[in-house]
Amino acid sequence: MNEQIQKLLDLKLPSPVEEITYEGYTFSCKRDDLIHPVISGNKWRKLYYHLQHYFERGYQQIASFGGAYSNHLYALSHVCAALKIPLTAFVRGDGFDPENSTLQKMRSDGTNLMFIDRSSYRLKEEGNVVKTTLNNLNHCMLVPEGGSGLRGRKGIEHLCEELNWQDINHIIVSAGTGATAAGLFDYIARENLDVTLHVVSALKGAFMQAEIIRQLSVAGDDRLQVYHDYHFGGYGKMPAELKIFQNKFQEVTGIELDLVYNAKSVYAMMDMLKAKKIHSEEGVLYINTGGLRI
Repeated sequence: MNEQIQKLLDLKLPSPVEEITYEGYTFSCKRDDLIHPVISGNKWRKLYYHLQHYFERGYQQIASFGGAYSNHLYALSHVCAALKIPLTAFVRGDGFDPENSTLQKMRSDGTNLMFIDRSSYRLKEEGNVVKTTLNNLNHCMLVPEGGSGLRGRKGIEHLCEELNWQDINHIIVSAGTGATAAGLFDYIARENLDVTLHVVSALKGAFMQAEIIRQLSVAGDDRLQVYHDYHFGGYGKMPAELKIFQNKFQEVTGIELDLVYNAKSVYAMMDMLKAKKIHSEEGVLYINTGGLRI
């Protein structure tokens, strides 16, 4: 993408890899959360080729989907405001919550917020409300939920190209739509790397592995391990136990973890290390995918 756009957005690339010690265990951390305070982590990675497509095809506005605490919509809203791109966000929910900092930020960015119920949200662009709205938006590019899709997965390759794979045997990463995990595994399989990808789903239910495999351009194998038991009650659920872990981890390491994704996956990683399912000396990399610290 045009370097002028990246400079305009003030992105810090490539992101650093830091060695972290916590509770006696040492691992590496890919600090994609440091790319930008708002457009951080996998949000920028997945938006890269969507934005390239937008400018190449001469679109005039963007529409996308997400929940009321969507990191994707939060980042996309900031990007569109900075680049003066009109944005319509279809938000799963009953209406504007003035105490929700994500929605507040999007409204201040000038994003057109369209609230739709869960049944309409599941239908995405096939739902009547969404379809009618999109038909009335002139030359609008639709970005999938979470910035996923082929362009989103392709953007994850940039992250992969920044890594020193000789030092890595295990990667731990969060999953919402599964696009980041699919992009990572595509690269691992294509390069025939002896690396296990441990994916921690932030959503309740045992469907994430099938969702990731559906998105792959290669065949899945046992290098892909998906965990469904660290959702802490479901997407967006933030019980006291998780908040205590989040605060303690930050006190020791100085790294802020968002509660929707990364606090859950770091918690899972520590569980794996303590249970000796993975070992520090084998080369463990945690990818901090950024997000909002709520």
